[in-house]
Amino acid sequence: MLFVAWFFILYFIHINKVLMSIYEKICDFGCGKPAIHVFKSGKYCCSKSCNSCESKRLKDSLSKKGKPLSENCKRKSYESLKGKHPWNYGLTIDTDERVANFQIKLKKMRDNGEVIHRKHQTEKTKEKLSKIAKDRGLGGYQKKSGRGKWGWYKGFWCDSSYELAYVIYNLDHNIDFKRNTEKFEYIYENRKRYWLPDFIESGCYIEIKGYRTPQVDAKINSFKHSIKLLMQDDLKDVFEYVINKYGKDFIKLYE
Repeated sequence: MLFVAWFFILYFIHINKVLMSIYEKICDFGCGKPAIHVFKSGKYCCSKSCNSCESKRLKDSLSKKGKPLSENCKRKSYESLKGKHPWNYGLTIDTDERVANFQIKLKKMRDNGEVIHRKHQTEKTKEKLSKIAKDRGLGGYQKKSGRGKWGWYKGFWCDSSYELAYVIYNLDHNIDFKRNTEKFEYIYENRKRYWLPDFIESGCYIEIKGYRTPQVDAKINSFKHSIKLLMQDDLKDVFEYVINKYGKDFIKLYE
């Protein structure tokens, strides 16, 4: 027993000497702070991780500044995904069980009071992001925010082929219209929201949609001004004129 006790005493004395020798050293990475750790390489550091040393991080940042990314850092996966579609491309709740189950899941989350936004953000998260956007002067009408083929045509920005056909038809027939930039309030799913009708034609607001949803109805029903909702059937004559004159691939007219 006496031998074991002496062994542990000598062991702790040795450890204490090692630690004291470390604390007497200065960080080898240039910060000037006392070292508290020694690596296998024999270098002393002010932290157990050299990346926590301010001087080491600064040197690394300066050494990489202005240099192009290495081949290992470049994301090559995007190149391999070009021309490919996501797994749910063309699928609906009527044709695929996975899509139907996902919609059921979203409905349950809404019924439980979890307002769904992008990436299933909760109401609290959305309010936080909304405040950040307002502080940065974001919001309102944003170009390229639609799902369709967008671009410029003779000074008018179009978010879809439907809008492009509408603009082409009006310009060719000298119809007075302009892009709307004023947003209006509406209520949907017990929440206050804002939207911007697409155009103003002869004093009447114009909203162009490829399909109708409950949210679209909420916008139209709450609107206090004169407005026309133009769907595909409503634009039948417009598309017929544009296609006959410019061809089916009229989106090539984008500047």
